[in-house]
Amino acid sequence: MPLVEIRSFLRDPTVERLDEYERQVADEFAERRRVLRYVKRVLKEEPMYDVLTKRVEEQPYVSRAKRVRVPELEAFICDGFNELGDAVHGRPFVLYHGPVNHEEDGPVEVCVPKTSGDKRLPAGQVAFTEISGSKCDFPEILGAYEAVYRWAREQGRDVDGPAREIYLNDAGEELHMEIAVPLR
Repeated sequence: MPLVEIRSFLRDPTVERLDEYERQVADEFAERRRVLRYVKRVLKEEPMYDVLTKRVEEQPYVSRAKRVRVPELEAFICDGFNELGDAVHGRPFVLYHGPVNHEEDGPVEVCVPKTSGDKRLPAGQVAFTEISGSKCDFPEILGAYEAVYRWAREQGRDVDGPAREIYLNDAGEELHMEIAVPLR
């Protein structure tokens, strides 16, 4: 328990507050074990991802950005897509301007292509792989990111901007997305 929480607890110690803290610690531990099991699985047998490249055109978009960690990520993405409305001339996507996990908070930018968008995703070449279903869940999705970044390193290519998830499925369908990084 961090010192700030200990001080707060000592000002008003109750069994209920201690029980709540115990539940939080147990939940955090369970999530960390799940991530560790995933990493062990990856180390034992690395799943295969086909990494391809393609040229993408400049894309105008509107967006909503926020610093979030993994537990808040899905709700932020869903709320952002709902708030921004339907995509025009493209698929909705998410830009990751930094790592997002249980300690780091991005920031994350939820984006919807719109011809009247005030922002522009630059044209250029991207490396990408497609995933669907449970491979889109955290921490499994990390394997797809690792495959794309590893491919770029092995090909001597530099990444030239934030990683992106492009959502290929329609609402109500199983998740299907591209994990892509722009290349220099």
